[in-house]
Amino acid sequence: DKIVTGCWDATLKVYDTLSKRRIAVIRGHDSSVRDVAYSPNGRYLASAALSGEVKLWSAETGSSVGDLTGHSGQINRLTFSPHGQHLITVSDDHKVKVWAGNLGKQVNYFGSKDLSYALSVSISPSGEDAVVGYHDSSVRLVVMETGLEKWAVVPHSAPVRCVTWIDDNSVLTGSDDSFLSVLSAIDGSKVMTLAGHTGPVTDVAYRKQESLAVSASADFTAIVWRIPTVQTIKKSAMPYEVKPRCVLRGHGGPVTCCAFGGASKSVVTGSRDKTLRFWDVTPGPDPQPTMVISECHQDWINACAWSETGDYVVTASNDFTLKLWDVKAGKDKVKFVGHTSAINCVATSHGCVVSGCYDGTVKVWSHKGDEITTLYGHGQRVNACDLKVAVESEETPEEEPEITDWSIAMETEEWEEEHRKRKIGAKKKDESKVIQVTTVTAGDDGTVRMWKTLEGNELRTLTGHSDRVLGVAMAANSHIVSGSLDKTVRLWNPELQGAAEESFSHDAEVTGVVFLPVGCYVATCSRDGTIALWGLDLDRDGTN
Repeated sequence: DKIVTGCWDATLKVYDTLSKRRIAVIRGHDSSVRDVAYSPNGRYLASAALSGEVKLWSAETGSSVGDLTGHSGQINRLTFSPHGQHLITVSDDHKVKVWAGNLGKQVNYFGSKDLSYALSVSISPSGEDAVVGYHDSSVRLVVMETGLEKWAVVPHSAPVRCVTWIDDNSVLTGSDDSFLSVLSAIDGSKVMTLAGHTGPVTDVAYRKQESLAVSASADFTAIVWRIPTVQTIKKSAMPYEVKPRCVLRGHGGPVTCCAFGGASKSVVTGSRDKTLRFWDVTPGPDPQPTMVISECHQDWINACAWSETGDYVVTASNDFTLKLWDVKAGKDKVKFVGHTSAINCVATSHGCVVSGCYDGTVKVWSHKGDEITTLYGHGQRVNACDLKVAVESEETPEEEPEITDWSIAMETEEWEEEHRKRKIGAKKKDESKVIQVTTVTAGDDGTVRMWKTLEGNELRTLTGHSDRVLGVAMAANSHIVSGSLDKTVRLWNPELQGAAEESFSHDAEVTGVVFLPVGCYVATCSRDGTIALWGLDLDRDGTN
């Protein structure tokens, strides 16, 4: 019941057809908008500008979720495929480009179904490597840029459920054998053993400032550890045994997740008892929770992550939802709805939230709950995810309007904005702009996949027209038809190869094309004042 228009003033205007009024104005382009389209599921808007940029927007909130760049001329038309799997753009550069209908480009891949289930994954602080834990008790170190394996070791006697980095030189792992291990990132050798749990270790987190680690376990407890630096341990004493610093008790079910506060010494733990418990781990050996939030979800809490830019925790549950919690208020602020099965993992950084699901999909969200994209690639359950966000600092005048683009706004700044007004003439302040988001995911298919989350995935460039391309359409069977000022209409096959299957022409420039909803027919219009109806036998690639 909504209509969107692209305007010469570089805005998109959204209208409600029932109330017959304008309900939103979307700004972000720097030149006039040439074309707009809704995705078939209604979640996204795509808009093309005179400058050649294509933007994707959340149809629900109007937030910008990404850009597609590749054309060297103005975009004349864009359209989604009937099933939303592709977005097709045509331009003055004479080209037809086919993009994946969602943001997110897989840049690397490691493993296969011949390997054991990949249960856990973590990106190194430098962003160069990823460590992966497997069901067969092995741990592997993989180079992010190439997907090559550096080493593989078997430090445990049971599945490795969790991994994290202490620094670029050492890795912390936890297993169903109830032990944690500190491994050298150079060769995978075991440096320390952490003994204290009586059940499988389900999650682990590390805080560098105090050299503290916290682990969650199916024994209903979480344990806080102080990890000595590797340099202080003699080789003759390795693997050095680390004793618990304190034990966190109180959950009524297996503790499934844990995380340190971004700017505090607090710890959050989540459990199958559906509760979140917050702890101050600075006092003595038997800390008590500072806050308990009960009935957080309608089913088990499987994972949690604490934002490094504010007191906000994201939880993932078997009830198909994620929630963002305001720690100070003890209440949920945002509910993320979109997954269609149990959510097994979650990670967050700089306002970006990534979640992995039992159905093999990975979703990327803004911290406001806007679904940015869905990443497809895993054939089975996604068990773990992590992300690395590259940011740059920039100065922004205080008097500027509130920023709505999730990728250039910090959570703390946005929530503070609700409680204060920007003053004209105020001094500039620093903001962080996200320039790249790298995501890594691990699943039951035995693979680890690396993604550039914000990049558009250009699948193919179709060349053959000799003048500006003004019209494009895609049939349900994935055939593409395009019309150009070179007076031709070209039909492209479903494999999206670089040459047209068939071309047919008008006596003048072709300005528009459309597939008819019934039968294999295409209607085209031309500057000679004619409209032509073409019958296509797409099985035999013939044209009448």
